[in-house]
Amino acid sequence: MRLEDALALVLLYQRAGDGRFERAALRWHARACVEIPAISLASAAAALQALATLSGDRSHAIEILDALGAYPLVEVLDEQAPPGAV
Repeated sequence: MRLEDALALVLLYQRAGDGRFERAALRWHARACVEIPAISLASAAAALQALATLSGDRSHAIEILDALGAYPLVEVLDEQAPPGAV
């Protein structure tokens, strides 16, 4: 599964209140740390914090992924945003 598809699944779990959300988010984060070439320790920590706050403002997560050049992941966050969310 592509990293962006895995993120879409994480977002689906989060929106549905599925108990698998937290575990899936952690698994996605681990993959992102390996697969995003430009990730640093600071940006990895910030990405994990952004995942923890996905139910609110997504602009922090979008900013981090955009800075890493992970544009397909930014698109997933934009496409999967709940109505009225950033």
